[in-house]
Amino acid sequence: MAESILLILQKTSHSIVPFLLRESVYATVVFVVIFLLQWMLRKRSHFLHTGLWLLVFIRLVLPTDLSQPFSGRSLITQWIDSRMIQSLDGWMGEEHGDISSSNAMDKSHSIPATGWAEFDDQTILFILWMGGMVILSVLYLRRLNHFRRLIRSGVVVQQTHARDILIHWRQRFGIQRSVQLLTAPTSMSPFTSGILKPVILIPEPLLDFHHRSDLESVIAHELAHIKRLDDLWIKLQNIIQIMYFFHPIVWMAGSRLHVGRECACDSLVLSQGCIQREPYARGLLNMIKLNTLGPDCVTLIPSFSSERNKLFTRLKHMKGEHNMRGIHKIGMIGLLIGLAVFILPMAASTWQPLKPGPQLSAMVTVLAAAAAQKSAQAATETMVSQSETSTSDFKLIMPVEGGKIVSGYGMRKDPLDGRMKQHRGVDIPEKEGTSVMAAADGVVQVAEFREGYGNFIEISHKGELTTRYGQLYTILVKSRMTVKQGQQIGTVGQTGRSTGPHLHFEVRVEDEAIDPEPHLETK
Repeated sequence: MAESILLILQKTSHSIVPFLLRESVYATVVFVVIFLLQWMLRKRSHFLHTGLWLLVFIRLVLPTDLSQPFSGRSLITQWIDSRMIQSLDGWMGEEHGDISSSNAMDKSHSIPATGWAEFDDQTILFILWMGGMVILSVLYLRRLNHFRRLIRSGVVVQQTHARDILIHWRQRFGIQRSVQLLTAPTSMSPFTSGILKPVILIPEPLLDFHHRSDLESVIAHELAHIKRLDDLWIKLQNIIQIMYFFHPIVWMAGSRLHVGRECACDSLVLSQGCIQREPYARGLLNMIKLNTLGPDCVTLIPSFSSERNKLFTRLKHMKGEHNMRGIHKIGMIGLLIGLAVFILPMAASTWQPLKPGPQLSAMVTVLAAAAAQKSAQAATETMVSQSETSTSDFKLIMPVEGGKIVSGYGMRKDPLDGRMKQHRGVDIPEKEGTSVMAAADGVVQVAEFREGYGNFIEISHKGELTTRYGQLYTILVKSRMTVKQGQQIGTVGQTGRSTGPHLHFEVRVEDEAIDPEPHLETK
């Protein structure tokens, strides 16, 4: 039982940790691009800035294998040595289907799979990540609970002028949902909470403002948050920040998004033409002054950024220093979509365009001739190798007793991503835990976890012949151990790229995969 739990922990860590690493590296590349663009367009609209920083968060939740032919990655591969890219992909645990060479396998991380499993680097990182997630989640939930307690202790505002302001701005923004205006004897800044039944809580001192425009500025700003559903977006942003708490750029991008969100609400209020910039800014400054001088300086919204530290940027925005200059909003949306399509796909693309014409025909002829030559050469080498081994030595038994092959050698549609790929072995489905036997006498070369293969064994036989056994549940042999034909070496599992328990079995001659089926003797 304990061993099974440890194995599940290892399998989970070897899936999640590479995913987080890839997403972190990809998001860093997007961050650098966005940072440079934001610096170049620093006098543009807050809408454009917010959209740019949002791309960093979008990259963090996209599939890691998202690709397209013309993307930012294609430019990077032109500037950087392709071997560096491949090394980076290997370090991050990039999956490319069935791994086809021992060199590719050597780049994978390995974990022991027998007995009481020892914690490897990825498992330790996974445990640390889970611990950080739990701590931050508890702190965040406590913070949310603090705001809920404030709302429960609040009383409905009875002042007529405050209620009139609320009704007026609800109509201006076209908010159909019921909005409750509460007050509490606290010096903290006002905040909104809730999506379907939003609540605005303002401290009692704000109701005593001498100028009606001061209170109007605060209520209109909070209603702008409700109009934009910011409470929902803040919570989603916080979830991503908790998930990637270890990455500094997530916190930096989150802080920029917070500023953009506040500037967007300021713009939404001022665009109605009901309040001028100067009285609106004065009302927000008076609110900040009240909050600063009060005994309880708690930040505004349950998020990870402080509004007070960003006040200077908001004031510059309200003065018009960061307004749009010649770029229409629709144009900015098109720019953001185009940029997203270009920089967000980060996986390597295997797509190659085919254009009809004489050049394509000539290319096809050349490729066909080269393929035929290579095939003939490979066949000759295989015949020579097999003759050196002797036919009597090249007899293999079915590695799973009574097993049947359901997915053979050759091109097939990958069951996980639907792409046509070369299957370099055969798949034999069986119940998890079914015995796996050595197909011939030999020496174990590899017995460990390999990305793509899962728990994996490679056995060398006479005459450059090797057999491979993947997707195993357990490994019962060790490297450099001599095994006999029919000896149990492991059990059937689904520890690699798999849709169910099965044995992935390969036969190789001089490290070139061949079809195992003609060489298997079945009882």
